[in-house]
Parts: sequence; C-alpha cells; structure tokens
Amino acid sequence: MATYADTKVWRALSARLDGLTFSPALPIAWPNSAFAPPGDRKWLRVNEIPASTTPFALSGGTSEHVGLIQVDVFRPLNEGHVPAKEIAGAIRAHFSVALRLFSAGVKVVITRSELGPVLTQDTEIMLPVTIWWRAFK
Repeated sequence: MATYADTKVWRALSARLDGLTFSPALPIAWPNSAFAPPGDRKWLRVNEIPASTTPFALSGGTSEHVGLIQVDVFRPLNEGHVPAKEIAGAIRAHFSVALRLFSAGVKVVITRSELGPVLTQDTEIMLPVTIWWRAFK
C-alpha cells in the first residue's frame, strides 16, 4: 500500500492514463521502465513533474500538493500533424479540467491541460500534452 501522498497521486494519474485506449493500441514508455520505441514510431511517453507541497497549518495535518504530468505523443515523420493532434486531444479530454481522481485517501483534481508545440526529431515528431493537478492529503 502506498504511504506517501506523491505515490498515491502518481497511482491515480497513471491508472487514469492506462485506462485510455486507442485503436490500434499505443505503447507507453513509463518513467524508469524498460522500453524500446516501436518501429512504426507511434507511441507515448510519460514524465512526472511534482512541483510543491504546502501545509495548511504549521502544526501539520492536510497539505496541498501540486504538479504536472507530461504525456508526449510520438508519430512518424511525414504523416502530418493531424494524427498527433487527434491523439493529444483525446488525452487532454481524458484529463478534463475539474476531473477528480482518488487513490488511498488522496483526492487529485485536474486544474489545467494544454498541448505544446509539435517538435520535429530525426525519425518522428513529438507533441507534448501537459496536465496540471493538485491534491490534498
């Protein structure tokens, strides 16, 4: 069982992302997990970026935790931007503003999400989806 609020937040967010399905399925590169990008260059990568924890009182008790996750959408070069934007839009909709997630006594609320710029790499493009959250524990 998770002990730390940050672990509980991660479990809520990653379970939500893992519940999103695409057809055909897109493999996901999770943090610190073995992964080899598929040959078709169609995949997702997740990064977790916790930002801060603020106690509501000096004596302890409930604290506010904030941070973000970034889900990078990868697609092969020369297929245009639309397929990446469609996938990114589905991710953004799956983490809609005011969505509430729960994990072992921690409530996570999605506060904002947005698509970043399309970045061109050697063999693929990457479109980041940034999802801001806050949690209370």
